[in-house]
Amino acid sequence: VEVPWDLLGRIIGPNGSTLRRLVSSTGCKIEIPKGDEGSSTVAVQLQGGREQRRKAAAALRDVADGGEAEDHAARAEGALVVTHGLEEFERRSWLAWRLVPAEHEHGIRVDTGRTALRVWKASRGPALAGAAAAKVRSDVEAAIGEARELVELNVDVPIENEPENVGYDMAVRALTEQYGVLLRYQEPEEDKRPVRVWGPAEAARDAALLVEARWVKGKSTSALLQAPGQVQAMAENMAEDFAGDLRSLEAESSVKVHMGHTLLWISGANAEAVHGGKETLRQMLQFYLPEGFSFNENLGQREFVDLLRQDPALRFLSQRPEGAMNLDSQQCQGWLCGTAAYRDAVQNRIEAMRNKWASEHWEIDLDNYGVAMWLLGPNGTGQWLHRLKTESGADIRVCPNALKVWVEGTPAKVEAGKAQVLEALEKLEEKRKAEEGITVQEVASKRQKTVLSEHPPHMQAILESLRLLEARETEMKRRARMREWDQERARDAP
Repeated sequence: VEVPWDLLGRIIGPNGSTLRRLVSSTGCKIEIPKGDEGSSTVAVQLQGGREQRRKAAAALRDVADGGEAEDHAARAEGALVVTHGLEEFERRSWLAWRLVPAEHEHGIRVDTGRTALRVWKASRGPALAGAAAAKVRSDVEAAIGEARELVELNVDVPIENEPENVGYDMAVRALTEQYGVLLRYQEPEEDKRPVRVWGPAEAARDAALLVEARWVKGKSTSALLQAPGQVQAMAENMAEDFAGDLRSLEAESSVKVHMGHTLLWISGANAEAVHGGKETLRQMLQFYLPEGFSFNENLGQREFVDLLRQDPALRFLSQRPEGAMNLDSQQCQGWLCGTAAYRDAVQNRIEAMRNKWASEHWEIDLDNYGVAMWLLGPNGTGQWLHRLKTESGADIRVCPNALKVWVEGTPAKVEAGKAQVLEALEKLEEKRKAEEGITVQEVASKRQKTVLSEHPPHMQAILESLRLLEARETEMKRRARMREWDQERARDAP
């Protein structure tokens, strides 16, 4: 195979890694002779069977043209390789995010390469084939098509408004989690820093408007997600009444309500007024469309909400096109919108996870710092806590600052750990009651340690030998000093 001289580096790779990968994936021996630097091409020798040489030749040409050796290696190992042709890193990043629900649905694992997607079966067994492979390829190609349709919008944020904090905006973050909107920060230009907004057209537009309102114009903002075009699809009479109530809300609260395709958002000069307007708007949406919106003001502990946000099954359900979901870890609240089937599926998954969480997690609040230190052990060493964990097999954590105890593990281990903690607390309470009538002087005398006046006979012999050795060493040092003084006086004598 004739390969251009200046492209040999791509084929060889760092320390020959690419070449070794090609050899192992094609089963063909590849030899690169030492060519003349003045020549334009090098004849790479291939040795093996006809099919092996054919695969190796195709792989060499592809890698020389900018392809990846990993694509050929994956194909040889049974993976489904689909070329995406996406040059921008942002499109590839969004595509990787978009395929997470597909990984859960089809039981696959997707690696996003520079030029192609490598789709593996998540579990061991035969490679993807037949109808299953066709369905996976169809979904992957659909996601690639969506990635090609992403738009890029630019918002110039003044440096004084701290544009690096745009990503922490809760309204924008809701679009990031639901639609994969990406924010990219450019190098500052004079007194402004460009913020690039990547995402599906409608979601990116809504995100850019939010960024502009808060981080450029200095307004306070807040938002509520809706299913794409959900409010705009109201019946005509209902839409007129809703618009009238929105105008009343704007006049009473001195805010402005904006209707985007993916969310409704509020802006105003006063943060408190914006927050109040959001709560009123939330109630209005539930009143006008009770079957389309639902709000859970107490999902549970923050750790549980974080677990919900990371659950692949819930993410798969929430990203269906007929609805949207927003989980707030700080307030431990949830907002659902969309069709009844969409909301029921999401709520059923949340309840299933809540039951699992309850069986694998237990916690208790402690009265004070002393109780936490009691569970940890003497001087907070963790000695007693280690014993509790060892005997129960559960993961037990004690925090003296938060005054909490957490027990996690399988249901049986959690029950055992819970029993150990409660038993330790009962013993502490019994100790308190037993010491209620004891005075300070009695406690001091009770804890006073008895000092032995004499050592056992064998220890007395050892200590006596040590005293003799110490005395002998002291005498030898004294005599050495005397000799040094005598020598000094002899040198100084006339």
